[in-house]
Amino acid sequence: MRLTRFATIQSPAPAWPTWVSAAHRRRVDPLTRIVCAAVDGLHMTCAWSPDTALVISTAYGSIDSTWRFASSIAEFGDAGASPTPFTSAVHNASTGSLSELLHLHGSCTTLSQGGHATIAALRWADLQLTSQRAPAVLIVIADHFNAWSRTIISSLSGSPWPLGGGAVALLAEPGDGAGRAVRWGDHAYDLAIDAGAPHPADEALLAVAPRRRCSADIIGAWAPGSTLAGVTSELWRSTTTLQIRECEDRILHTAWLGPWC
Repeated sequence: MRLTRFATIQSPAPAWPTWVSAAHRRRVDPLTRIVCAAVDGLHMTCAWSPDTALVISTAYGSIDSTWRFASSIAEFGDAGASPTPFTSAVHNASTGSLSELLHLHGSCTTLSQGGHATIAALRWADLQLTSQRAPAVLIVIADHFNAWSRTIISSLSGSPWPLGGGAVALLAEPGDGAGRAVRWGDHAYDLAIDAGAPHPADEALLAVAPRRRCSADIIGAWAPGSTLAGVTSELWRSTTTLQIRECEDRILHTAWLGPWC
């Protein structure tokens, strides 16, 4: 498997992409808006094969819609629950919306693997390509937060960094060609990259890597899936080999990305 396209965006999202209609803009939530903006950064929204598979990896899902729906129940009771945010108050809402917008008919999956978000999504994509279930896989790792979730999650996680939302989009393809080859496990690398970890034991495991680059320090914010958020487009298209490292509950997962070629 090789990664052929890469784009990253931080909250708040910029203007809507032109391929998102006004009708969709009224329906979707802020997480989907960020997801669309990241995918738009791949510059190939007119070139998708309809059989392309899609995976979105998100730790917290559509927080805004969930909060709005739960708040309407708290204020008005079950009978007064607002139906408007209900349809997007599930983790799979953004995945379904994006597949509809891009007219994709391949496998469509949402993952929620917390601090292992990036490697989990890459492994899912590899399985899709290896089994020949899809000619390509669109991968998005994304989370969006509101004032309520920032307060609660920051308190529970004890993160030394402020909570930051955003999205990373990648395209995975099989065979040889331009891109970065993906291997699992530890291999010789030029630069180790991770998201940082709020728990001291996890952060200690990440910090021992030589030539470490912590995305939380680079962008000044932390989110479980922000491992690649600190990678610039120049670094991505360089010959620098990257070791992705993600740790949660003292479980360390690694993946190797070869040089751009």
